Amino acid sequence: MNTKEITWVPGYELVEMIRSGELSAVVVAKHYLDRIQQFEPVLHAYISVQEEMVLAEAKAIDEAIARGGRSRDRCADFRSLSRISTITPGTRQPVGLNC
Repeated sequence: MNTKEITWVPGYELVEMIRSGELSAVVVAKHYLDRIQQFEPVLHAYISVQEEMVLAEAKAIDEAIARGGRSRDRCADFRSLSRISTITPGTRQPVGLNC
């Protein structure tokens, strides 16, 4: 998948693509961090961007998947991934979680 297309993929599909190995959580994280860097100077929408934390969580997700692991809490993986892709501007709260 072209990384430009990631922007338009719904979060629940990104989760499944990452779980299946079709996409890496790190690739998704970097994509959204790049978009924040691209648009933040114009939008001024974020108070802070926790780039190191996001990349560390994404790496941990990829490593867990590589080991064949998966959270017992079915929504835990989605909550972690949602912090990568759907941060509410001006806050640190993920949005759209209906687990």
